[in-house]
Amino acid sequence: MSRVVLGLLVGFAAGGLAAGWLVPRSSADVPAPAPREAVPADPQLNKLARLEAALVREVEAREDKIKRLAADGLPDGRVAALRARVNEQDAAIQALGRDIARTAAERRAQAKHLAEAPKHDPEVVAARVKRDPRVEEAEAVRVHVLHAISNAEGLFVDPVGRERSPAVLKARADLPRVEKRLADLIAAVTREVEEALTKKATGASKAEIARLDAKLEVDADVRDTLTADLKALRRALAAAEESRFEAEKMLDELRPLREELSKVRLEMIRLRAGREPAGK
Repeated sequence: MSRVVLGLLVGFAAGGLAAGWLVPRSSADVPAPAPREAVPADPQLNKLARLEAALVREVEAREDKIKRLAADGLPDGRVAALRARVNEQDAAIQALGRDIARTAAERRAQAKHLAEAPKHDPEVVAARVKRDPRVEEAEAVRVHVLHAISNAEGLFVDPVGRERSPAVLKARADLPRVEKRLADLIAAVTREVEEALTKKATGASKAEIARLDAKLEVDADVRDTLTADLKALRRALAAAEESRFEAEKMLDELRPLREELSKVRLEMIRLRAGREPAGK
């Protein structure tokens, strides 16, 4: 059956060619499609396109700046961290200031104790003076002179002869010199003993004052360093808070820009849709 149909088709084509009414057509013979109707430029659409481009540039610039701020840890993270460091630094300075005040008060107490003349026990001073070898030697000389006077006076029964005796007069003449030397020596040794007792009593205070002075100097240097660091932290915190305010302001300003950009794009779509030729 298919061979019959195929034969009929071949015969029909051959007859058409012979009769001239079935002629092959070249591409030049195919009619070109009708040209699409040109759409004239719309000033309003062009204006919206320029506005769209400007809005896109502005939004992208603001977004880039906000991203850079976020990359630096701003706004909220760094502000909170800086504020915590400022509070910690300020607390450390306050604590150090209280410690310095206590040290200074202790130093004043030690200085007052040192300035006050210590009262030494007279019996202790006298006992030490009496045991001094120099005083013992001078006392022995005085006792010897007294014995010499007593021995010389014992040789005479007659008071007049005793008073005129050269031996008695010589022994009596030595006594004032010996006693003056002993008194001077006792005074000098007494001063030495009192100075030694004072040095022993105040030595601990002087050492403590020296320690407190060194501590005050170190603490003052540390406080100066902490204070300088605190000032730098406060400047950084102020800059961070300003950046946070700027970021928040930019975010607030970015929202209406995006809304305006959406409106412009919707209007452009509406205009383009209204300018499309009918049936297209």
